[in-house]
Amino acid sequence: MAGQAAPSLKTAVRTSFEQNYELSGRELAELIRSRPLDPEPLYWQAVLVQMLAYDEGSFAMLDSFYRLSNRVEALCQSRISRNSSDARAYLYLGMNRLARTNSQSWEQKKGQAARTALTVASPLRTALKLDSTLTGAYLGLGMTEYFGAMGNRYLLGLKLLGSKPRAYEFVRTAAQDTGLFRTSARFSLAWMYGDDHRYREAVELGQELLREFPGNRSMMRTLRDVHLREGHYQEAIKLGREIENNLRQSRPDNRYYWAENWLKMAQSWDGLGQADSAVARAGQVLALKGYESCTPWLGTYLREAGEIRDKYRK
Repeated sequence: MAGQAAPSLKTAVRTSFEQNYELSGRELAELIRSRPLDPEPLYWQAVLVQMLAYDEGSFAMLDSFYRLSNRVEALCQSRISRNSSDARAYLYLGMNRLARTNSQSWEQKKGQAARTALTVASPLRTALKLDSTLTGAYLGLGMTEYFGAMGNRYLLGLKLLGSKPRAYEFVRTAAQDTGLFRTSARFSLAWMYGDDHRYREAVELGQELLREFPGNRSMMRTLRDVHLREGHYQEAIKLGREIENNLRQSRPDNRYYWAENWLKMAQSWDGLGQADSAVARAGQVLALKGYESCTPWLGTYLREAGEIRDKYRK
């Protein structure tokens, strides 16, 4: 039965990266009904809800993610209590905790994220010890290594607990896998390259992923930010305009995405020394003042947009 269901689960996971959340959700719900004691489809449904929360720019939607995540945790712990050699239960226990770390970091709850991150590696190492073919576990190990190495930026002082060389080794291993975690690993690796100023590698992998998943907003934003950091301002602006077109069709009311994209375009115009365009884009962000309580990261975007506006007032 598991062998027959796996292709459907692969399809559901792929469909989520294609941003067809409704179809993916239906497929995952059916898999959960047919496999109620298997944490695998339940975990991917939690990840789907997490992806949708990010795509909607909604902290409120994370409540549903955490409820699903709690169910994954309980199911994995129940399976382990019955069979301490259940490698897949350890795998999804660790990956579920990694997903929680990600959400807590996005919510800017760095203390919680740091504490959760410390619980990720142990079950993943156990999973690999029990079954070395579960190479998707290396994604979780690699990300905790990376966040640990970049500790003060992401997880409040875990700098001594991580290694960037090990992080890349582990995530690349997961990215070369043919299983369910391959696409997640490739997206994570592209993000890591950009975050670590490895711009050529970030652009090459990001463009490859966009050819496979056209219009994926997460990867479009990653590439836009890479171009901005690299000082390729015209490329950042071009991609920012493509993101605007995408948002008009798919997320016209998403203040989180609009504010972020306007800010990045303002910073790009600022990099080119084009004051009028920079101030105009900054003004679009500043017009959203008052929505901070319901728009993730808007307070940060308002501050940075205000700095650009004030720069040209002098």
